[in-house]
This record gives sequence, C-alpha cells and structure tokens, in this order.
Amino acid sequence: MLFNRLLNAITFIAIIICMLNPHQGYSLLFILPLTFFISFNVFLWPSYGRSNSFTIACIIITAFIRYVVLALSYAFEPCYNVGDYITHNAGSISNALIFMSYELLFISLYCYLFIRRNVAYNNLEISYIVDYHISNNFFTYLYIIICFVFVAFNKEVFGSIHFLRLSADTDSRVAGETLSTTLLIARQFFQTGLILSFTVFACYLCRSYLSSTNSIYVYISVLAALIVVSFIIGEQRAVQVYVAFATIFFLCRLFPRDKKMIITSISFLVVFVITFLTIYKTFYAFRSGSYQEALSGGFSALSLSYQFEIYALGPVSVSAVFDLLDTHSPAFFTLILDFLRSTIGPSFFVKKYEMGTTSVLYNLFITQGTNPSGFLIPISAQGAMYLTPFFGPLLICLYYRLAFWQEKIIKKTANPYICVFIGFMYIRFATCMVTSNINTINTMASLVVIFLFPLFIVHKVFYNGK
Repeated sequence: MLFNRLLNAITFIAIIICMLNPHQGYSLLFILPLTFFISFNVFLWPSYGRSNSFTIACIIITAFIRYVVLALSYAFEPCYNVGDYITHNAGSISNALIFMSYELLFISLYCYLFIRRNVAYNNLEISYIVDYHISNNFFTYLYIIICFVFVAFNKEVFGSIHFLRLSADTDSRVAGETLSTTLLIARQFFQTGLILSFTVFACYLCRSYLSSTNSIYVYISVLAALIVVSFIIGEQRAVQVYVAFATIFFLCRLFPRDKKMIITSISFLVVFVITFLTIYKTFYAFRSGSYQEALSGGFSALSLSYQFEIYALGPVSVSAVFDLLDTHSPAFFTLILDFLRSTIGPSFFVKKYEMGTTSVLYNLFITQGTNPSGFLIPISAQGAMYLTPFFGPLLICLYYRLAFWQEKIIKKTANPYICVFIGFMYIRFATCMVTSNINTINTMASLVVIFLFPLFIVHKVFYNGK
C-alpha cells in the first residue's frame, strides 16, 4: 500500500539523517525513528490491517509526528529547553530518548495484543442506521435555545467568538490554554448549542434526501458543517480538530455514498483554520497589523523544533519529568488527585488541593516557580512517576483502551447525540500521545458527558429512544 511504503521511506531517511548528523546530547536521536519503524511494521500496521481501526490509524499518525518528524527537526536544529528548564546533559537526554522508545514499543504491543484478543474489533462494520427523530424533538430545540441565550448574556464568551480566524492587531491575545472551570463550562454551552443545531439540521436534510435522493441536501449538510468548523472560540487548535472529526464522522454515517467529498471538504477547511490559529499563536499576530506582517518576522529552525517539543512532548519534556522526580517524590495519592481535580464534578470537592497536582508541580518546576500552568506533561512520563518507568506507559494505554471503546460506540450507535458528541470526545483520546495530558483529556471528556447526559435521558424518557 502506498501509505505504508511512504511512511517507511520517510522513516528510513530520518534514521540515516539522525545517525549522520548527531548533535550534543542527541547521539541516540536515531532510535526514535528506528523504534517507529519497528513498531509500525511489526505491531501497528498488522493491527490496522486486521481491524481497520481508526484508533490504530490515529496512533500511527501521532507516533509518526512524535518519533519521525520531531527527530528530523532535531537532526537539523535540536531543542534543549522547555519553558525555563534547560538541559544539555547527554545522560538525561539519552534516558528520555530510551524511555520514549520503550513507550512506543509498549503501546504498540498493547494495541497488537488487544486487537488479536478482541475479535469484535476486527473490521468492525459501521452501521448507517441513524435515528432521525431528533429533528422533531422539542427538548432539543429548547436545549439549543438555552445554550445560545446563556452565551448571549455572557460577555466574556460572546466576545471571544470569531469566524474563520482570530483578529490581528488587538494588542492582547484571546484567552489561551489557562481557563477557569466557569469559563470552560460557558464555552461548552456555545459549542454544545452549535453542534446540536448542526445535528438537528443534518438529520432533517437526511430525511429529505432519503425521500428524494437529491444531492443538494448533501451539499447543504456539508456547508452547515463548514460553518460549524469555522466558528472559533479561544486559541485551542485541538477544538477545531474535534469539531471537524465529529461532523465528518456524523455526515459519513448519514451520507455514506458521499464520504470522499465530505472528508475532503471539511478537512481542507479545518487545515485552513488551524493554519491561521498557528500563525496567531506562534507569530503573535495579535501584536502585528496583519497576519502577513506577523509572518514577515520569519521562523527559525530552532523555533520549529521548540514547537515540536512543547506540542509533540519531546525528549526535553520527558527529561524534565525525570529531573522533577529526582528532586520531588509525590505520593501515589497525587495521581488520584490528578484524575479528581481534572474531572468536572469531583474537582469541586478537591479544589483546595489544586496546587498539589502533578501538572502544577511540573509547570512550577520548568518555569522556576513562576507559572503553575501552560505546559503539557507527557502522560506516560507522568505514569512513570507513580508506576515506575517500566509500567509508566500503562497510563496512556488506559486512554487508548477507552478510545477503542468509544470507537466501537460511534460506529454502531443509532443515536445522533451519541454519534456526534462521543465523536467529539473520542478524537482527544485517540490522539493523546501528542498535545494532551491527563488534565486536558479528563476536563474535556467530563464536560461532554455533563452536557450530553441530560439530553440523552430526556430523549430516552420522552421519546423512548426514537
């Protein structure tokens, strides 16, 4: 297969480049693409061929970014810092590289064994039966109205809503990664109302399509999805990806014959939106007169490597975790606190322990005590702090297990609520190797469950699941 050969070719080139161009502390850099090459061919690709699992595909793509693309970037311009934490220690960097390699082998073997032992996941067929009664559900309309009314009266949220791209030349940036629980809930109201509106509208169009087979209903549905993806609230690029995936998967369930057009159209737009969000965050477009002016400042290879480090959670981030462990040995209760504090609901009961979570300790460590948030801690490295490095990857495998479970649900459910909102949540779990930590995953998942649960109950009680 072309995709298989392309990844292998790029990986092989990356191995050679990393071996021929070693930098201080990165003499073992080549083991990252080498580990990917082994994991991909021995475990991941056979697992994908056996199951056609989208979760396996996500693991392959995110692992390729973290182990091959990042390594290529470091081969030309290595990164030695994350925040204020700087290391040129060859031993620390090498240990981090070895742990990352072990982590990928552990994850790949877990997925391989899981697929082999769970026959139900092998080539799981997608059910195209969707409950279209949602478009006549009065409570759904009421819920949508409540969501939008709430946002309309919340000036902070209403003022942060943008279309297609954030405004440049504002002298101040839109609220980024550090958000209060109240603001997170308020933003979720807007996203819930927007996605529900799209779901109702798409179901209505699908019913019209089934009775007339007129392709205009498919095009209007795609246009509605494009509008939903174009709405931006905050700087988080990941949210746009989640919304795009949820709309793509739902529309593919409704209109399976037009799958290619649906995927191409929405993917093109989300790449466009994410590109502008990246320019906004990386080039500080809010300080420039325009995006073009922001780009004129240039972008160095070192800046690129640093972006890979903080978002793909590279070896410096892993090294920082192990250095933190050398100076601070948190009790196992801290890991439990990490889960409770990042889950909306239980978090209110442990609010007084907020400064004692692993994420806060990690951020204070790498910022020299100046900032308790802002940087992601790799999930497996966090697991290594409490479960030992040997069992550290078990923590990320827990999230992959939940991803497999969610994938099965969204492929088989006939309920539009479940299909859309679990799809929105699922992609965060499936891509948790990069741009994620326990806090971001649990917070987002608990918000989705809180907003979805009452609507699902009403749907079951008043409409008997129809």
